[in-house]
Amino acid sequence: MVPELVLYVGPMFSGKSTRLVRKVNRCKIGGKNVISFKPAMDNRYTTDGYIVTHDDTHTECFLITKGEQLIKIFDQEFDKNNVDCVAIDEGFMIDDIAAAVIELFYNRKVSVYISSLDLSFSLTPFEEIATLLTHATKVKKCKAICPTCGENASYTMRKVTGNNSQITVGGSELYEPRCLTHYTNLNI
Repeated sequence: MVPELVLYVGPMFSGKSTRLVRKVNRCKIGGKNVISFKPAMDNRYTTDGYIVTHDDTHTECFLITKGEQLIKIFDQEFDKNNVDCVAIDEGFMIDDIAAAVIELFYNRKVSVYISSLDLSFSLTPFEEIATLLTHATKVKKCKAICPTCGENASYTMRKVTGNNSQITVGGSELYEPRCLTHYTNLNI
């Protein structure tokens, strides 16, 4: 199998994690050994070791905060199971994820699948994801639906003011997808 580096990117509520979980399931059906990861800080739907989508689809995963943890766990699991594929949810929340993914993809010849926001609420690219986009063999730009007009939404709008942190974990109480016409940055 020729390794691939696939990114599912776009705004919140665009189905990125759902596509990732589907890919994990397809790999498993195809006889591939897959290990999955998500950021420990992402506790929106569970604090247990699961990637969980907005529609409650889920798959087991390891919780990490840094790319080096991913490599360490990969090495331990590879010794046991000869891992073929790695899935990573919410990659933008994991420090130094780009270096870890590049190591797995180029040096270890492992397929890597990542779901992530590519832009913050302030339209700032997440640097680690921007780096990975340049190495990807495939990028799927996922679209949500703008709740204002029903058109495709490519942006995530933060609905509350007073928090300029680029990463704040939350769901529909904090964020909603928007098309460019209806996008407003309330924090600038």
